[in-house]
Amino acid sequence: MTYDNTLELMSRLHRYAVPAALEISSLDAVVPGFDSYLIPLVLKDVKGTQN
Repeated sequence: MTYDNTLELMSRLHRYAVPAALEISSLDAVVPGFDSYLIPLVLKDVKGTQN
């Protein structure tokens, strides 16, 4: 995804009365104007696991 592709997608979605969320997979593709932003998060056990 690029900034231009994301901007084009947003312009297509704004024709409809639905909320639009963008999952941020690359900072280069972040476009202002979406209703929500989803940010992937990895949680790590700081104690470690023992089997």
